[in-house]
Amino acid sequence: MAIAAAETAVANAQESCTQALELLKSDSLAAAEQLCRDAVRVLRNSAGASEKQEAALQALLLECEDAQFAAQLPEGIDHPWEQRKLDADQAFKTGDFEEAVILYGHSLRLMSPEEQQSEHASAVLGNRAACWHKLQQWNQMLHDCDEALARTPDNAKVLVRRGIARERLAQFAAALEDMQLALRLQPTLKVAAAGKRRLIEACANGELTTT
Repeated sequence: MAIAAAETAVANAQESCTQALELLKSDSLAAAEQLCRDAVRVLRNSAGASEKQEAALQALLLECEDAQFAAQLPEGIDHPWEQRKLDADQAFKTGDFEEAVILYGHSLRLMSPEEQQSEHASAVLGNRAACWHKLQQWNQMLHDCDEALARTPDNAKVLVRRGIARERLAQFAAALEDMQLALRLQPTLKVAAAGKRRLIEACANGELTTT
């Protein structure tokens, strides 16, 4: 009985998924999104649903949300990711760093494959790293800095952020290298100078090692 009910739930969810795809093709975005949400809820309440099935519906739900968002862009915004970045910037300014992290992530997801490898993605990743700094999430901060610098290696501000993350993670030699490189790129960057001085003084005092 339970198995049969689970199979029925999965079949219903799959049917909803098929209908949502058709609605997407006809630009019925809100209806498609609601169908996806209903299907995900059904699968979550079903013991017979596989993780793969739920993941597929979640992916479709994100596709629906992205399409709906893109269809509602204000005038003057050419790319959906730009609006999400502006929303994230505003959340950061108001101190809602967790929301900003989510919105920067959405901005990245809305980019084309080419844009995701561009300086635009680097800027978004660098800004999200600043959010992780505020949230004291050093591993996430380091990851986003690495990703940003892979796209724009000469970004002095992101180098400083990576240096801070590495210092917090006790990667002191690498942190010092980041501060020094940031100063070579931008000699007047005070936060880099302060970071370099702090790390050198700590090394001299034997508080940490540069190896």
